[in-house]
Amino acid sequence: MGRKPIPNEMKKLRGTDQPCRMRPMIKGVIVTDVESVMLHPSATLLSNDRQKQIFVEKVGQLVSLKMMEEMYVDALVQYAVYYDMWEQAVISMRELGQPFLTRRTETGKIIGHIENPYIALAMKYRTIVNSIGSEFGFTPVSRMKLPTPGAKESPLEQIRKIVNGK
Repeated sequence: MGRKPIPNEMKKLRGTDQPCRMRPMIKGVIVTDVESVMLHPSATLLSNDRQKQIFVEKVGQLVSLKMMEEMYVDALVQYAVYYDMWEQAVISMRELGQPFLTRRTETGKIIGHIENPYIALAMKYRTIVNSIGSEFGFTPVSRMKLPTPGAKESPLEQIRKIVNGK
């Protein structure tokens, strides 16, 4: 099956945009402002202010990198919804306060322990958020592949210059 192809824009950001590696791609409609994305029909699926805030923040990041296309809106809506659900699960997990809940009989005798159900939900939602986010460079590993602004040479080259005294 192989790996998913990396978009040409991501290759340009990483600095691996050699002509032999570039894929002929059908360009979608490039979005240049966040307001136009909020008019997309999928954006109406954002049910609360926190989801809208997450969505606008991530769209803004992609617009600033000139990577936001109209076809990405659905995936970003999913990202915002699951991110909000993850946050809610973490908040609920903290409110219960314990990783395990104690089961007791009517007389108060301990008969077992149950794992806090919000732990499993938080882990499930985190996995979904990370898988969608990695497609857009939102996770630490996918972000590491992007070049840092201002660093024009690799750390190895910087070390060589220091060692060689140049």
